[in-house]
Amino acid sequence: MAEPPTKLPPRVKRVARDLLDPRELAFVVAYCETFHIQDSAIAAGFPPKGAHVQANRLLKRDTIQAALLEEMDDRLYDVRISVDRVLREFAILAFSDLTDYGLADDKGRFVIDLKNLPSGATRAIQEITTKTLYEGRGKSRRAIGTETKLKLHGKQGSLEFLGKYLRMVVERKELSGPGGGPIELDVELTTVQREEIEADVLKNLDLLDDGSPLVVEAEYEGVEA
Repeated sequence: MAEPPTKLPPRVKRVARDLLDPRELAFVVAYCETFHIQDSAIAAGFPPKGAHVQANRLLKRDTIQAALLEEMDDRLYDVRISVDRVLREFAILAFSDLTDYGLADDKGRFVIDLKNLPSGATRAIQEITTKTLYEGRGKSRRAIGTETKLKLHGKQGSLEFLGKYLRMVVERKELSGPGGGPIELDVELTTVQREEIEADVLKNLDLLDDGSPLVVEAEYEGVEA
């Protein structure tokens, strides 16, 4: 079965790149090829001395950033890379099934059959090795068959990527202070700031059952206004 065609967005028009001078455009092209700041500036014709500084200045400009996006979009278009194609490739690796590549015979041995593979299944294969089996020794040694080993790409990495893409897996990072303790914040509040915080807290607190407001006592260590 043929693989569905890759859907690509329309090719990005040259807008920002047409606003650049030849050296700036050359820098954009070189940077998209190497992602090395200094080397890209030198390749674009800027003097080696101070090339890193000049490149940083260029990367801070909005027109350069827009031109880089245009250039990268063009390159992705030329090699037909899209989100749809990348996800489909991850799915092939994540959901590969060993039974697509053969079945067990009546003796419990797995027999590889690559003649009727599903579309894209070959891309999940990491390695195929074949060796000839022999029996006997010396002049009586003769080939009696072959042994083929099939190794698929690991599934875990692809499943984790798809899980994150679908937001099924959320990465959490825990921040802590020295020795794993809490992070201590040293905040100095003026009298005016303290009064504003107290007023805001009291305004949002619910009243007690008897209708009297809840009294909040707090101590502050800070500077006076």
